[in-house]
Amino acid sequence: MNKKQFQLSFSLVCITLACLSILPTYAQRFALPIDDFSRNKPAYFIMADGSKVEANLDGFKRTKGLIETIKIEDAAGNKSTLDPANVVNMYLAPSTFGKMNAAMEKLSSWRKLGRNLNIDTTLVDEGYVFFEKVPTILNNGDKDDLMLQLLNGSFAKYIGIYDNPIAVQVSANVGGIGIGGNRGLETSYYIRKVGEEAAYRLDKNDYDKELFEKIFGDCPEVMAAYGKKPKWSDLEKHVYEYSVCMDSK
Repeated sequence: MNKKQFQLSFSLVCITLACLSILPTYAQRFALPIDDFSRNKPAYFIMADGSKVEANLDGFKRTKGLIETIKIEDAAGNKSTLDPANVVNMYLAPSTFGKMNAAMEKLSSWRKLGRNLNIDTTLVDEGYVFFEKVPTILNNGDKDDLMLQLLNGSFAKYIGIYDNPIAVQVSANVGGIGIGGNRGLETSYYIRKVGEEAAYRLDKNDYDKELFEKIFGDCPEVMAAYGKKPKWSDLEKHVYEYSVCMDSK
């Protein structure tokens, strides 16, 4: 092996070790919400009757960030709309701008602690973003089915964390460069524990000892470690460790 070959081999080993070193970190991170999707790659929609629609995404009609109508275009160029009420799940390809986040999410396995959802892991592995229709309690107390992005797919077996499209974000940077338009840890999410009828909004300002116990009280280990003074900045860690805790029972 000559010097150039040795240097190349050494570089590949270093890159591999670096990737492996960050896997545990990103395995317990929420995906950064993506709201910029490709119009050139096919999107996939799983309908309530079990059928599957493949078409390019043409856009959304939104009210206060929430999806009301899905606009699509088929291979022949025909445009139509889908009612989210008739869509159970959907897979959308991020635009070039959103691909960094998709790559980060891909580092964690959706198969490890994911729920028994009928998730097409092949599409997820290709970088597609997964949305799920979720019964949700709104701010006014009404309940509606919302199409929301699942953010913790690799550890959503017991608690699902969903993007709140109108949440304020706390800025996050990697190496001095803002990610996803400076979107960092949200100030609110939608959350739903397995067995609960609907998701509800979880706000940063309400994340106190009492609410922490409501969410994580059935895991003594998590309560002992974080329950006295829970920090919103550790929410990802709380949800991940709760999933590990419950999975070990």
